[in-house]
Amino acid sequence: MDSFQNTESKNSRLHWRDHFNFQVEKFSEPAKALDFSNQKLMKQVHEGIVDAISIKRKCRVLDVGCGLGDLEIELYRKYKTQSIEIVCMDIAEKVLKKCKERLEHVVGEGYALEFVQTDILNMAFKNSQFDVVIASESLQYVNPYLAFEEILRVTKKGGTIVLSVPNKLHPVIQKAELRNRGKYRAIELDAFRDRYLKKVSEIYVRPLIFAEVQNEKPYIDNEFKDISLISETETKIANRFIIRVEV
Repeated sequence: MDSFQNTESKNSRLHWRDHFNFQVEKFSEPAKALDFSNQKLMKQVHEGIVDAISIKRKCRVLDVGCGLGDLEIELYRKYKTQSIEIVCMDIAEKVLKKCKERLEHVVGEGYALEFVQTDILNMAFKNSQFDVVIASESLQYVNPYLAFEEILRVTKKGGTIVLSVPNKLHPVIQKAELRNRGKYRAIELDAFRDRYLKKVSEIYVRPLIFAEVQNEKPYIDNEFKDISLISETETKIANRFIIRVEV
């Protein structure tokens, strides 16, 4: 079981806010910010998230920890003929400003974009506001379980939540946790299942598994499966999980 407690330090959130504000120009150029393998991983994550959801006309979408808007661009490519509203949320004001500048040059008419600076653990939204909530690579910078409770709060009944989260059991992720000394926290899939399976309608998972074979696609693209069908091997060797929760 995941031993992480239901606590959270404000200093940790401020640490990452300041980190990403400081690094905003670097992360504006992914080719410089990420090595090739990580670029492939992020592309795989974004494609997996887009595949995981079905957005209907006039759907209201929240992107928790939007970063520079890469996911919004993927969503626009798929849903540009539909009128949907996307709320881009981030705690880092410089990142959010850069995201706004970037998306206003990319996203065309028919999309309503809103940009909100707020804290993932205390979001400035009323209960049950969104049809779809996405949190891509953002929960590991806070207490992921407290963050998910807040995400549940703002999601409508019958809505969909999609997360991409690092796997606590993967050796590379364990090193990242040690290196960041409590400021980086991954999810253990069994602990997530035990906490939330009875609180929501359904949970599906797509493991992203690092192949470590040169000149081959670095991440094996598995299908979504019911969380109870994920094998013990997958829970250990997957680098990331894309989790789809039907509320």
